Amino acid sequence: MISQNLTILRRIQLILDLGLTALAFHLSCLFRAGIPFEPFYRVIPEALYIRTLVLILLVWLVLLLLSPKAYQYRVKTAGFLVREVGQIVLAGTSILVLLFFIFGHPAQSRLTAVLFAFINFLLLFGSRLALLKALEHFRRKGFNYFRVLVVGSAEQARPVFERALQNPHWGVKPIGFVDWDKPKWLWSYRPIPLVGLYEHLPLILTNGHVDAVLFSDLPASLEKLQQGADLCRIIGLPSYLLTGWLVQASEKRVASAGPAFLGWPVIPLTGPPPLPFGMAIKYAFDRLFALLALTLFSPAILALAALVKTTSPGPVFFRQLRVGQNGRKFWMYKFRTMIEGAHKRKKELLAQNEMSGPVFKMTDDPRTTKLGRFLRKTSLDELPQLFNVLLGEMSLVGPRPPLPEEVFQYRLEHRRRLSVRPGLTCLWQISGRSNVDFENWMKLDLDYIDGWSLWKDLKILFRTLPAVLGANGAK
Repeated sequence: MISQNLTILRRIQLILDLGLTALAFHLSCLFRAGIPFEPFYRVIPEALYIRTLVLILLVWLVLLLLSPKAYQYRVKTAGFLVREVGQIVLAGTSILVLLFFIFGHPAQSRLTAVLFAFINFLLLFGSRLALLKALEHFRRKGFNYFRVLVVGSAEQARPVFERALQNPHWGVKPIGFVDWDKPKWLWSYRPIPLVGLYEHLPLILTNGHVDAVLFSDLPASLEKLQQGADLCRIIGLPSYLLTGWLVQASEKRVASAGPAFLGWPVIPLTGPPPLPFGMAIKYAFDRLFALLALTLFSPAILALAALVKTTSPGPVFFRQLRVGQNGRKFWMYKFRTMIEGAHKRKKELLAQNEMSGPVFKMTDDPRTTKLGRFLRKTSLDELPQLFNVLLGEMSLVGPRPPLPEEVFQYRLEHRRRLSVRPGLTCLWQISGRSNVDFENWMKLDLDYIDGWSLWKDLKILFRTLPAVLGANGAK
């Protein structure tokens, strides 16, 4: 499977794995006593129990973090889970027994380790199998799809498409293929169309939702492949080259290969955003923070909702279609700060736009309500976006989500700001907001992506509150 950024689901699975491992150790102590309800300290002293448990959790944490395949759930079978979990448990138990011997743990602990390994395997395998089957169910319903554009000749692309069509539960959706040259006869393969030729690739990648690009073979001129890979790098998309000499390999050989796409071995040309583990921590923190903030601010949210409803006619929330990571569209929510039907008057005010480029900003927008001006100045209108963060559509810190019509006017290099999840706050919000023109805004966002770190996110969060409270001008 193509390596993807670790998601919050995988981090939750890691925590669950450690919890199940601790449970397996506790159960092994109870079963070793022969009386399930006898206190565990009859089998192993309490101090030794705690030290052993901490040692187990540390060993398993390292092994799980060093086993990225343990958290991949596309193009996987129950047999793969047995092998993957079995290798982790066997390695962990071997290390554990060795450490018992080195540190002089009693022999009874070494015997308990065998029972612990068996229970641990059953619990870890069972949890993974349940998650795998749940994900396969949702993918058959059309959710959790990974959208891939295949670039290359039709003959080489057809086997890839066929495997995807035969296995919808894998959650990989080829959205079409781009041919190096005009094909002689094949303009579609079953429901998957030819979406263009190589010269159309920039337009195709910048006008749709694509998660990755797979080059199915080498073109007559290797310069085309280099240009295609450079294009993906500029935009921020991962891209891969299908190794043609293995395409004709047997099913058994392909299925047992290493890093692959739909079972076919690939060579990474451009990778996903860096620091995947750090990104996983970021996404976990995002959702935990959003849940906590929604709980703490729920009285304020209800009070503001009542004020919006009673001070001007119209709905409480303003819902707007925005563009997220890799071109995914989602509905972003705010408290309504404008009069009802404000979007119909936008054309009348375009001449007063204070921003260069495709973004519309106006300090004294006549469509804004009195309460709306206060909400915008204090950024309280953004509070409902915590729901977007909780759903994983946005992050706390990142480039602000653009409108589809703004993205349509982006230059190629601007598309890279869509390679990460959009944020509730960003460098622009603490760097002058509406006083920053479009080009400098883009530069701030791209610099943020290139130099991303958790520390930078924390600094932006800490600087956001005083910045927005002192901000003047609409967003």
